[in-house]
Amino acid sequence: MQKEIYAFISLFLVSCSGTPSQSALPSQPTFVPVASIPATPYIVAGTVQAGGVPVANALVDLLGTGQAGHYTFTRSDGSFRLVGTPQGPIVLRTGKWGFQTQVVRIVVDGDVIHNVTLEPGNVPQPLAIGASVGSVVKLDDTICMTSDPGVEDGDGGLGLVGPCKTFLLTIPQDGRLVATARWLGKDMYMTVLTPSHGKCCSSPLTLTFPVTTGSKVELGVSIHASDMLPLGATAPFELTTTLEPSAPVDR
Repeated sequence: MQKEIYAFISLFLVSCSGTPSQSALPSQPTFVPVASIPATPYIVAGTVQAGGVPVANALVDLLGTGQAGHYTFTRSDGSFRLVGTPQGPIVLRTGKWGFQTQVVRIVVDGDVIHNVTLEPGNVPQPLAIGASVGSVVKLDDTICMTSDPGVEDGDGGLGLVGPCKTFLLTIPQDGRLVATARWLGKDMYMTVLTPSHGKCCSSPLTLTFPVTTGSKVELGVSIHASDMLPLGATAPFELTTTLEPSAPVDR
């Protein structure tokens, strides 16, 4: 009976159109080719040196991407590799405490070799204890970092890294140095740091640590996660310092 019904339907369709109806044919899925987005696993690699000597632990990162993760640090031989660099024009920043930061624009249309030579940085601005100073941090300022293990990202000299304004303080007597920074901008995170002490992130920010008579302290006020900021971003701030006397030793 089923075969007779099927034959009747087929005969009806043929008689109406003269040819088998397309609607009677089984439907087939139609695959529309979609243009794939080309992957950009490009690598920007090179070496960083100063005076012919490799510079280890220098920051190498991309600016203005609005995304985290496009950064690395140079190895002991000064070499670096940035993997997954986006295609097109990029802004590459390289720097380390004590050197002038280098910012260059390059075009990535494949793997790129880019070597960097750093020049000595400017002498830190002298700052008298008890005085206040106003200044502005820019993305191409000296790169500062701290090895303080007690703060966010503290990791053997690679923690709390970012561009900074630096100041030099001469300590007149033993005590505890108190450095306080204040700045504007709700979305701006900053740090106060030395090579071995650091603190992040919201204003006002106070860093306190012991100091000894006659020592010199290079103190930096830095932008935290500066690679996330748009090009041209700046961070105005005010820095004040005081010296607290050492606590008496019980005998």
